[in-house]
Amino acid sequence: MTDNFGVPAIGETSASPQTCAQSRDISDASTYRHEYLKELRSRDNLVNREFNPAAPNMIWVSDVTEIWHKDKKLYICVAIDLFSRKVVSWRIGQFNSTRLTLGAFLHAFTQRGNPEALTFHTDRGANYTSFCFSRRIQQLQVRRSFSKAHNPYDNSICEAFFNSMKAEELYRRRYRSVHEFRNSVAAYIAEYNAKRPHAANNYLTPDEKESRWSGAKTDEAVRSRPENQGINSETEPPAQKSNAENSVANP
Repeated sequence: MTDNFGVPAIGETSASPQTCAQSRDISDASTYRHEYLKELRSRDNLVNREFNPAAPNMIWVSDVTEIWHKDKKLYICVAIDLFSRKVVSWRIGQFNSTRLTLGAFLHAFTQRGNPEALTFHTDRGANYTSFCFSRRIQQLQVRRSFSKAHNPYDNSICEAFFNSMKAEELYRRRYRSVHEFRNSVAAYIAEYNAKRPHAANNYLTPDEKESRWSGAKTDEAVRSRPENQGINSETEPPAQKSNAENSVANP
């Protein structure tokens, strides 16, 4: 049985063990190891429970939860964009491993257009702090942020999502196969992004909030074009004087 249960679109090759092995062969390995050790010592909480960034792709949060399927545990990893509360990536695995978490992150990073100035917030688990994971994040110039030890409130957005998914979907059904379980998770997340309003979004769904933000940015870009400078569509042109008024003004 594979570690990702038939989810090839979600970071299948990007987070493979071969990728981690190859990353150790690059010439600047000592630099990355120095940064890795520095990160392990600091592990700053850059988010500090400020869960409402001004734009998409500024802060993502990620976590893993477990659930029993028949006689074995399955692990679900998600990445959520705090701006809209959209689940931007997810992955299911048999093991709570770096391959699971890195696969979910890399899929989101690619699908969201390799965002710049991104902060990625997680807990301090080994699946997020391994040398392989940390090096790949450094290569992509993504800032790391960590919850305080044993403090779930620092990543409460992921905790709330998992609680909702389990209560509303996963605990209500008995799955005959991993494939059926995976399809249930996929359907729930798709509906969550498209139909679940959030108070933090002024009761818009994640997809609606991102769509409105994109539309507003497009309108702003159009207005900022040189040919549109100084034009106010709400201002009517001055009314022309009638012939009678002209005749009075110019006898």
